[in-house]
Amino acid sequence: MVFNTPGANAGGVAELTIGALVLASRNLWPAMQWVQGLAGEGDAVAKLVEKGKGQFVGPELAGKKLGVVGLGAIGVKVANAAAHLGMDVYGYDPYISVDAAWMLSRSVTHSVSLTELLAQCDYITLHLPVNDQTRGFMNEGVFRGCKPGLRLLNFARGELVDNAAALAALACGQLAAYVTDFPKEELLGVPGVVCIRTWALPPRKRGQLRCDGRRTAGRLPVERQHQKQREPARGGAAPRRGQAGVRHPQKRAGPDQRGSSITKGTASPLNTVLLSSSAASTPTAMPP
Repeated sequence: MVFNTPGANAGGVAELTIGALVLASRNLWPAMQWVQGLAGEGDAVAKLVEKGKGQFVGPELAGKKLGVVGLGAIGVKVANAAAHLGMDVYGYDPYISVDAAWMLSRSVTHSVSLTELLAQCDYITLHLPVNDQTRGFMNEGVFRGCKPGLRLLNFARGELVDNAAALAALACGQLAAYVTDFPKEELLGVPGVVCIRTWALPPRKRGQLRCDGRRTAGRLPVERQHQKQREPARGGAAPRRGQAGVRHPQKRAGPDQRGSSITKGTASPLNTVLLSSSAASTPTAMPP
């Protein structure tokens, strides 16, 4: 039996996103490639590194503005972690759940205008599901409305970004870096693009050790997987608090495990920013 567990890999994706922030900001990937090219230089390697390291200097994260589009299980974790790094974090999700709102740090600014968020942030990270309203979310018109030198992170879905528009934005300097774990042929080998191999959280086996030293819980016995609610005690007395029975895990509501609470088929104001290449130069302002 397989249970639906929304947000099961939220921590892993959030950590990958934070790593990508550093990767995109400090030019680590081109720096590593450059150092590997010094093989065979012998004792001169140290001097060459000292002389050439200045070309890979990038901005520090502290004090920079990060826009988190989609405040689901992952987006909230990324926003909170980035705030601890000293970033000014802005979050946008018109359908944020109550649970996600409770988990969001007070230092995260709730943006009601997606247009303003895109125009003022130095970094944008996407945490949305793909549906008819979000497919091609980052397109030519949206890139034109973003702050010049934007660094874009996409660890949600590859279809959220128009790759042709992203490459054009990189060529003109509107986009400084694009980091994603959804590689495509047209993105490989392009300066400013870092493609990471797509990964998935490996399933844990019963009794496997966790990172904190504890063992994972085993699957519920068959007789308990669909346990009915307890009947009232004899004499009509209601069961005591905490003895109402076990709710089926699949009936629990929660945000999409790799996106926000915005789900397919829901009318979303995000479709107002899905501009085609012939659209206006900036996205339409979002309603609150």
